[in-house]
Amino acid sequence: MNKKYPWSANPGRKYFEILLAENDGHVLKRNGRYPAISFGSREKKALQTGIEKLPNGPIQLLLFHILVRTESPPTELHIKTPLLAGRGEKVPISFRIMRDLESLNLITGLAQMQMVTYDIKKVLDSLPLPPDYTLINIDRFLNQYWSVKDKEGWELDSNEYLRDLILSETELTDAFRSLLEGALSNKSRSDISLHYHLPFSPSVLTSEFRRSSEIALMKQNALLESDNYEDAETLSNVLSRTVNTSIKVGVVLPVELQAIPPILPEDD
Repeated sequence: MNKKYPWSANPGRKYFEILLAENDGHVLKRNGRYPAISFGSREKKALQTGIEKLPNGPIQLLLFHILVRTESPPTELHIKTPLLAGRGEKVPISFRIMRDLESLNLITGLAQMQMVTYDIKKVLDSLPLPPDYTLINIDRFLNQYWSVKDKEGWELDSNEYLRDLILSETELTDAFRSLLEGALSNKSRSDISLHYHLPFSPSVLTSEFRRSSEIALMKQNALLESDNYEDAETLSNVLSRTVNTSIKVGVVLPVELQAIPPILPEDD
């Protein structure tokens, strides 16, 4: 990891920019632009004070680690959403999200996969006892504390910088294990979907059943060619169960996979 951590690779950079603009005496407005006057000990102290106000947890921990190694901010700060709390919120809903680790893991991971807020909310709504976060609540959290969308300046190398930082500190690794095993992993999109318990679309479900059936069929044929009838019979049973399950859930497999003959030859 570079000695200085890139400003653009900080998911909470917009929160940092709000704190810096306020520290310079600006009255913040929506979609406002403000010059970054300097970045010395006074500014870093303002950031530290702001991070200390966040709930204890993964986000606060990550931002503390970023603060001690971050590079300077851009010369102009563009702040789309300056208010940390919505109307009527005594405590920002974003703070509730930070304390709700199940929702936090889902929101950060799915946002990292570039999922839009509407779809993230649908996933949250599918949970048992779903949290009552609105689209605006989730959007505000993502904009200020987990700004990782490509269109918001998250650069190509930002994932690598973030992963390397999380892996460099044991406490960060423990706090963000779900992210490391999900969106920041090298797993396939299917495996990442399983990690976040996302339902497959009908087309993906059909494709997955077909893929598992074809793998079992190829392995079964290889065993037959080596006269290993016992293990081939085991795979035949696996294949039969896969086909039967797919039919029960409405997946239609090719005709040749729907009738699996017995493997062991009949006794003379």
